[in-house]
Amino acid sequence: MDGMGETYGAMQAALASGDEAYAHDLALSRSPATVIPADIKAKAGAAEHGYREGESAYTFQRDRASNRIHITPLLKRWIEEKSPPTLYNHGFENMMSAGAVYSRVSSNIFGDWNACGKVMGLAPWHGAWNKQRSLSSVMRGSLLEEEGLQVDWDALRMDGKPLAGNRFYLDAGAEALSAAAASPESKTAAALAQSVQLDLESLVLNTVKELKAVSKARNLCFCGGVALNSVLNGKLTRELGFEQTFIPPYPGDDGIAIGCCAYALFGQDGDGRSRSQESSGSASPPLWTEPLSPYQGPTYSAEEVEEAVANAAGWLDVTRVEEEEELVSQTAAAVAQGQVVAWWQGRSEAGPRALGHRTLLADPRNASMVSHINSNVKGREAFRPFAPSVLAEEASNWFQGISPCTRDSLGRWGLEGNVSPYMSLTVKVKEGLWDKIPAVTHVDGTSRLQSVKEEQEPLYYRLIRAFFKLTGVPMVLNTSFNTIKSEPITESPSDGVRSFLHARGSIAKLVMGKYVLQRRACPLQGNEGHELRPVSSGPFLLETAERVQQDGAGEVSRVRIQMPTCIMSCDTLNGGWITLTGKCPYMCPYMSVYVLICRPYMSLFVLVCPYEGWITLIVYVLVCPYMSIYDLTVYMSLHVLICRPYGGWITLTDELEAEILACCNGQNSVEDIISQLVSAGGAGVEGDMWEELAEEVTVSDVVDRLSRLYQECLISF
Repeated sequence: MDGMGETYGAMQAALASGDEAYAHDLALSRSPATVIPADIKAKAGAAEHGYREGESAYTFQRDRASNRIHITPLLKRWIEEKSPPTLYNHGFENMMSAGAVYSRVSSNIFGDWNACGKVMGLAPWHGAWNKQRSLSSVMRGSLLEEEGLQVDWDALRMDGKPLAGNRFYLDAGAEALSAAAASPESKTAAALAQSVQLDLESLVLNTVKELKAVSKARNLCFCGGVALNSVLNGKLTRELGFEQTFIPPYPGDDGIAIGCCAYALFGQDGDGRSRSQESSGSASPPLWTEPLSPYQGPTYSAEEVEEAVANAAGWLDVTRVEEEEELVSQTAAAVAQGQVVAWWQGRSEAGPRALGHRTLLADPRNASMVSHINSNVKGREAFRPFAPSVLAEEASNWFQGISPCTRDSLGRWGLEGNVSPYMSLTVKVKEGLWDKIPAVTHVDGTSRLQSVKEEQEPLYYRLIRAFFKLTGVPMVLNTSFNTIKSEPITESPSDGVRSFLHARGSIAKLVMGKYVLQRRACPLQGNEGHELRPVSSGPFLLETAERVQQDGAGEVSRVRIQMPTCIMSCDTLNGGWITLTGKCPYMCPYMSVYVLICRPYMSLFVLVCPYEGWITLIVYVLVCPYMSIYDLTVYMSLHVLICRPYGGWITLTDELEAEILACCNGQNSVEDIISQLVSAGGAGVEGDMWEELAEEVTVSDVVDRLSRLYQECLISF
């Protein structure tokens, strides 16, 4: 169940061309028992933009004779594309699927169709902020009838901007979460979020309940982007009477590759042959007896970890811990003492959840961790909750609706109790225990938990167990290890180090492999360290912006630099710029060609100029402050620049900080820089960018800015 799937037109084209390599629903030997609309072929042919998959359901069971999976389509609901699918939001705005309407609400509130997790996290705040406010339904009806889904589009109309406005009015921190402090926009948004959440739950629960009755299925496998809604998943698990409910760790688009692989290996069509037999003629491999591990990322060598640590050695205190138990013990103790610890181990997780390999850890007993991590570590909205990773055998003691774990005669844990190994379900914290684990208890008393078993993730299990022995609480706060805006969970060792440094001390330690890394304090303390020689982390491009008053007077409003070689740069490839050099045959001697193509996550800027002066002029008139060029030295060149969001710009305090950075050449000592800037007021410095500084410079000014430059990893000593 997703917002949308493949197009009907693509499947029809594959059928018409006889493309047997493309596996799709129309090629199955059986048609679904229910197809909506029933005359899909005619309607798709008449529609301006066509139709796409909405909701689908299948039954599957093991064929014991062949030990393969037999798949039978049960439901196929098609939805019309009412707007061009090439739009940024893929045409979600007007689609009539449960997932698409939920995404529309995400757009209304946050200005982002793909922020559905925020909608789910915001919904419970309605009960805290809107005691007297009634809810109106956004979508209702049935997914199993033609024209059965009814959407109140009037409730989803926007006045040109999302309700969220400036980061949802909640950047001020936890104090903004009280009912009195919450803004009217916040309350309206929470009511809308709660409405669509309740509607989604009702719609999906009724649909699955009816499909269960028709199919007589005993177990449920729930996939698609909607299956990332852990509140809904919890109700599907508890309320519909399935013997087992399985939600994979990658239920959305990121799991399609694994699903296609599984179907190719084990899928069996009506003739009894698996697709792998069709393609190779040989026997298929043995059927998987348990889900694939969620840890499907690349394997990194010890040498790669060592290289990442060595590259940042100027800003780190490094300890190597050889014994695994000592590493676990130190980490558990640090978390119990109130520190936030980044835990980077092994292969990364497939899917959107951090499950103990790329994780930030904190003490669930400490309520202040919510505001600290949201504000200082991750820079996100204050209303968003955090999840616990709990020992599976202890989960039933802390959370409602979970059966106790039991062991078999061989001492192995059974399936009971391990209901949420991939952080897929939201459950209620038991009464009387909310105040014991406030950092992982949401405003409505729920938690989206990960249950951890030793045989599934032994190192992470031992870490939680060590914390349990220290505190009596069998869980840790677990959130994804990513601190840089717009970037996903960290992947490589260098990603981990960069994200740790970017936290600027709000993360106490990074445990990476056998290394325990801490942020090194700046060696400049008052009058100490003045003999040190600071060196810049690389060449940089400086940009200053000036605000001109009505009387003609100018005031510097912003100073920023781009330093691609800085370890904390947001761009990993040459600061985001890729320069292609070569003659341009159509270049006019006195004109420049400027082309800007905007994409959601990429901007392509093509600039052709006869000489540097025009390049500089165009950069500052047409491009600034959104882009700039790192290399302006090639005459008669074609520059193709690819810039990621927030393309590597680092804001400086003022022009003085920029001038100090320019003095950090590895030859000048701190004392030299102080002497030149303080005694001469900035004048006479070699390569001086200004004739004089705006105000008198003090020793403290220089030391403070050198310390800040070190904190930003722009210099080392």
